[in-house]
Amino acid sequence: MDVLEKFLNNISYKFPKGYPDMNDPEDVELLESLIKPYILEVDQSEEESSEELAVSTQQQELQKIIDVIGKVESDDKITKTKLFDLLAEYTYKYYNSELGNIKKVFPNPISTLEDWRDYVERKESNVGKEIEQAVELYSQEQGVEASSIRGKGTDVNIDGKEIEIKSASGNTVTTMLQTSFYKNNPNKFYLFASNSSRSDLTIRIVSSELLYKISLGDDIADELATNKQSQKLLDQINTGLETLDFPHLIQTSLTTGESLDVKKSFKVGKNIKIRFVIYIEPQ
Repeated sequence: MDVLEKFLNNISYKFPKGYPDMNDPEDVELLESLIKPYILEVDQSEEESSEELAVSTQQQELQKIIDVIGKVESDDKITKTKLFDLLAEYTYKYYNSELGNIKKVFPNPISTLEDWRDYVERKESNVGKEIEQAVELYSQEQGVEASSIRGKGTDVNIDGKEIEIKSASGNTVTTMLQTSFYKNNPNKFYLFASNSSRSDLTIRIVSSELLYKISLGDDIADELATNKQSQKLLDQINTGLETLDFPHLIQTSLTTGESLDVKKSFKVGKNIKIRFVIYIEPQ
């Protein structure tokens, strides 16, 4: 006995003839009402399976990026530029709604801003500030609201989204953050502008939230999200500081006039380097 036959036998008592008469509108209506819950259950199951597959695919793609990060320093074939190509592609695929009209300005994960200096209205003290002007005016030309922001951690606002710009003169990516760090904010993005010494800029836009999580690692990121601080991260920082001999370094600099070529950095999280630069300034 197949499933359909078993189903019909189980509901036969509900019909005057002992079976659904497909020529009788009342029987057809009753049959449809009995079948509908099963159809909804199948549809819901298929929808859940589709969502699980999408999440699984996203996790797999993120893991590939994490694997690449671990090889950047050891494999000459994997450059930082190629890594940020992957990060930009991931951002455009999984942060589509958060990007909003940023995609109208820069439609591709790796976009080009041609003749970027045509969008610079005034000479600035550094190229980075001029690129901010160019991005702002170019965005407005594309019909998207944009404005410059003079503050730490944000350079331009495009369509209500915070954008921090990092520029490089050659075909590479600058990730120096100084004292600030990526925000765990899905509506903030980093715009990495390469080739600033040329007429055309290469633009890669990457989610700040994505950079935050892959740099710290899920365990530390989750701990920070829950407790606002991470004991694991504090332990890593303290361990790193213990490897640096600042007193000896400063004393040697003061007594010899030369800076020792010794370790001045350590790593925390998954891929974060904490580097110290000491300035000696007589008052």
